[in-house]
Amino acid sequence: MKKTFYLILFCTSTLFAQIDSTDWYPLHVGDKWEYYTSGYGYGIVEIIGDTVMNNDNKYFIFGEYGVDAWRFQRNDGNGKVYYYSATDGKDHLLFDFDVPNKSLWTPNFTQLWWGLQSTWTDKKNLLGISLENKRFSEVLIDSNVTPIDTIWNPIVDVYPTKVTKGIGISSYLEGLEELVGAYINGVGYGTLVKVDEEELGTPNEFRLSQNYPNPFNPSTTIEYTIPNVETLRATSQMQNVTLKVFDILGREIAELVNEQKPAGRYRVSFNGAALPSGVYIYQLSTGSQLISRKMMLIK
Repeated sequence: MKKTFYLILFCTSTLFAQIDSTDWYPLHVGDKWEYYTSGYGYGIVEIIGDTVMNNDNKYFIFGEYGVDAWRFQRNDGNGKVYYYSATDGKDHLLFDFDVPNKSLWTPNFTQLWWGLQSTWTDKKNLLGISLENKRFSEVLIDSNVTPIDTIWNPIVDVYPTKVTKGIGISSYLEGLEELVGAYINGVGYGTLVKVDEEELGTPNEFRLSQNYPNPFNPSTTIEYTIPNVETLRATSQMQNVTLKVFDILGREIAELVNEQKPAGRYRVSFNGAALPSGVYIYQLSTGSQLISRKMMLIK
């Protein structure tokens, strides 16, 4: 079973010259990004917590998958992302979104230089809309020749890192690795494949899954789980289940389910062809329990 999410972006106005790096590079406990690498399969990068280091700065803690040297990261809100190095106990610049292309600096996770190689806009992202990208790469400076030569990404089988605005790192190994899903600040987009069965829900859990596809036009699928009666301590094998859709103002738009159902997993389709674009709420209820999620219709 696959789990699908959507991501709502908070975009800065083009009237501002300085980029808000919290827009470029979101960081929240619980955020996760799933990547697929040919020959290796799927891997999830997840922010598992936060901590304050001896320099009094707060850092978000990344899990095992990813770059070990970048495990502790912070966003200064002024166009820069730093990582804390356990090797020297210092703050080091990782990404700078304000500098021009070909800007260089010296972190401590490589013996080479590191910098912003290029910036471009395309629709090759989880949202399928035009977003700005920045490519960061290791750089070799050859001072043995005249003029001095700057060689970007000079190491064979070492790939640059791509950051996509509003999503974060969309590829640690650009050209080899692909971002297939993300879950950011409670919402997300794409398909998270490597999810434990426990997280997806079992018949012992009351669960409403994120609709897919999302955003959608005009149809989408909603899956939900009604738990076993042993879990509910119910006296009946059947429960009254309702699944309704509301607009952002709380007005009921549709009633998808309203009937007695036994425990199990269910799937229902919703068609928004007659509705305007926007955010909608779908709500599952069994009388004693209620859960809601958001979905986005884009025409």
